Amino acid sequence: MNNWGLLPSSRVCRLRIRITIGFIPRRVAEMPLFFFDFTFDGVTDTDDVGVQYPSLEAAYLDSCRAALDISFEKLQTRRDAHLDSVEILDGNRQSLMHVPFSEVLRPKSRVSPAQREFGQLIQSCRQHMARAERLRAEVATELQSIQFMTVVLRANLARSRMSKF
Repeated sequence: MNNWGLLPSSRVCRLRIRITIGFIPRRVAEMPLFFFDFTFDGVTDTDDVGVQYPSLEAAYLDSCRAALDISFEKLQTRRDAHLDSVEILDGNRQSLMHVPFSEVLRPKSRVSPAQREFGQLIQSCRQHMARAERLRAEVATELQSIQFMTVVLRANLARSRMSKF
């Protein structure tokens, strides 16, 4: 275990083990070097070795897998990993990407265009139903007003007929 109580099987350890035991992928000279600075419970673990990947996307995907592995290990010890993160840096240690574990643990839902259109139709129907209800209430109020005016007019008409005789 290290300072954060992570087991040696964590993704960070596996990345470091690959490097220290001499894992050298083919075409090393062509692949860029990436550093991964992990932050656990507010403490940053600075990567001073780095790992070569064919692209930033590959480095990002591997950091997401590492985040999932580490989160699983922390969950087993009943600790929350939502505030942890990993910073992906280039060979000059310039920040390329910040990956919060919470983003990896709860990815944004993917909504298809059909689902989005269906949702918009539902929302439109709800708006029209609310408008129809408001209009119905307004018509009911106007109808009551007309009925009251009709009663008043009939009463006035009856009085005027009585006053003529």
